[in-house]
Amino acid sequence: MFVEVKNVEKHFGDFQALDDISFGVEQGELVALLGPSGSGKTTILRAIAGLDRQDAGDIVIDGRVVNDIPGSERGIGFVFQNYALFRYMTVAENIAFGLKVKKVPKADIDARVKELVELIGLSGKEDNYPNELSGGQRQRVAFARALAPNPQVLLLDEPFGAIDAKIRKELRSWLREIVTQLHITSLFVTHDQEEAFEVSDRVIIMSNGRIEQIGAPAEIYSKPATGFVACFAGNAPMVEDYGRFNGFEKERPGSAAVVRPECVEAFRKDNPEFADVLPFAQPCVLEDISFRGFYRELTLNVDGVRIYAHRGMGRRSQLDVGESMMCYIDRLYIVDDKSNEVEILENSLLQ
Repeated sequence: MFVEVKNVEKHFGDFQALDDISFGVEQGELVALLGPSGSGKTTILRAIAGLDRQDAGDIVIDGRVVNDIPGSERGIGFVFQNYALFRYMTVAENIAFGLKVKKVPKADIDARVKELVELIGLSGKEDNYPNELSGGQRQRVAFARALAPNPQVLLLDEPFGAIDAKIRKELRSWLREIVTQLHITSLFVTHDQEEAFEVSDRVIIMSNGRIEQIGAPAEIYSKPATGFVACFAGNAPMVEDYGRFNGFEKERPGSAAVVRPECVEAFRKDNPEFADVLPFAQPCVLEDISFRGFYRELTLNVDGVRIYAHRGMGRRSQLDVGESMMCYIDRLYIVDDKSNEVEILENSLLQ
């Protein structure tokens, strides 16, 4: 492993921000630290960067324990959420800043700046100031400034958080291409599941200062290891009384189920498109409709239990809040109350 975090702990007063954190990152790998606010993601990033000292454990970069090495000497490039560009410096001057601090010869600085400006697609804007750039362009300059000294490791803290949705999606693809092209070891922090799954080679999901699961995006989503991962990665609720759903018997006392929207289909009883699954469905009430852009999220009340379903915008039938519908669920993610482990349970009526 090129970067290793070994048994790291961190306290802020009585609050334990990191609880025995251990993981590794291969050289050239792009890893996402994913979790809700307060889960410890940024604290890990700052410990690796040398911005904050951990209370216990080791940070290892390229085989060297760097606990006592200043952040400026760890070979780290850091990209902040708010760009942190110097307002009174041009694009070229911002990119060159770290190289000037290191007293790199001017000819080498000029060549490196030109190379990076071309890499980030901002040729012709070298003399522009940050307020003359869009949010996406400013973030590209921040990337270039972090890359200028040829760091061994690139760290990104919510790098797309201050950018609008359309540009954010474009920059995600751009980041993936740049990291692959440069083969630079990278970790980035995000609370956005879609962002983490789209960009990264592996995802580390965190909660309350602990690691819940590490794996490839598809593995994390399809095979959640804990109840928290099943809920958070799937953006879905936990239901205790899942035995009332058709096709599912609650065999284990104390267990609960995560009901993901993609596992739920809601339709009118007279809709011929769903005639084959009608015998497996059960009545529900449409409580709410939320517009999500390319789909609508339906809030359903199934015998007193609230679950969600997604409905594509291409369907022409108009739905009304309060109307009676039918729904069926093809699988549940069962969470054991003692071990917190997850088991996928298929609908017995559909088998």
